[in-house]
Amino acid sequence: MPDLIIIDITENEKILLDESLNKKEIKGSGRITIKNPSKESKLWNLGCDLKETVHTTINTREINIGTLNPSQEYIMNYDIQNLKEPSLKIIESFYSNKELIDKVTNISLFKPDTDYKLQLNLINLRKHPISNVNITRNLPEIFQDIEVKTPTIGFASINVNDGIKILNWDITILEPEQKAELEITLKVKFTNIESFSLGSLKGTYLINNFKLTLLNPEIRGLTDSISRIHRTETSQPDIWNCSVDFINKSNFQIRIEEVKVSQEVESGGKIVVSQTPNRLLNPEESWNYDFTVESENVPELNSTVEFTPLYAVITRVKGEIVKESRIYSR
Repeated sequence: MPDLIIIDITENEKILLDESLNKKEIKGSGRITIKNPSKESKLWNLGCDLKETVHTTINTREINIGTLNPSQEYIMNYDIQNLKEPSLKIIESFYSNKELIDKVTNISLFKPDTDYKLQLNLINLRKHPISNVNITRNLPEIFQDIEVKTPTIGFASINVNDGIKILNWDITILEPEQKAELEITLKVKFTNIESFSLGSLKGTYLINNFKLTLLNPEIRGLTDSISRIHRTETSQPDIWNCSVDFINKSNFQIRIEEVKVSQEVESGGKIVVSQTPNRLLNPEESWNYDFTVESENVPELNSTVEFTPLYAVITRVKGEIVKESRIYSR
């Protein structure tokens, strides 16, 4: 397979929620990585037009990259502004005998041998699938007799790490606007404590083929090639059979866009060939064009070829949501 220039756009959204799931902070950042994946071919005269930089800290559309040697990368970091909501919505509810007790923080509310329920709901707010969803939640020591119900999507379990019980919920794919629910039942057991933490929550996820910004990069440049002109005298006086050849000598797939050949004559240069092939050439493939010119002597011909290596754009969003713990006290 021929190589393509890789434009990798990885953006991040980080959200901090308070104990009542109110948004305290949302931050966005991104990184553009332009990669020369070839082990042999060099790229030069590289320029990237980002098209649209609104809501970013990037202060120019045009990026002058210059040269990328084999396996070399160009990296640009930026911040994303005006983010409103995360891509994944998390709802956490704590019940006692079907009564919602999320807003109450008095420890005396908790009664021994009473059944409690902790419910987590996830909603994909995007029109793109969200993958690699992982929810972890610390569970306080006073939670006993914990039973994890089978979630509507994914797999959930309780792990113990350094004596701390951790709820872990993994979802491979959450489809656009899809919802998922997990419920655990438990009892609360404690004596003579003044306060306890309900436990913090963290969620991470990935959205492939998606970005938070309007960046739409286009890249142009040059790579290894050969352009040459052949001249052959014919049996007709002063008539020459000619051809212009262009060969892709790189490991990249390229697009040959425009070819012009000029002939030097007494009055100056005149265009004898003007072609727009718009052809894709794989490594070692060539394009040629035959033409004739009139000249008493071997014709002086010069060619200019416009071409550019092709590229692929990869986008993804990585998300992280942290919910602070609710504190119960006397």
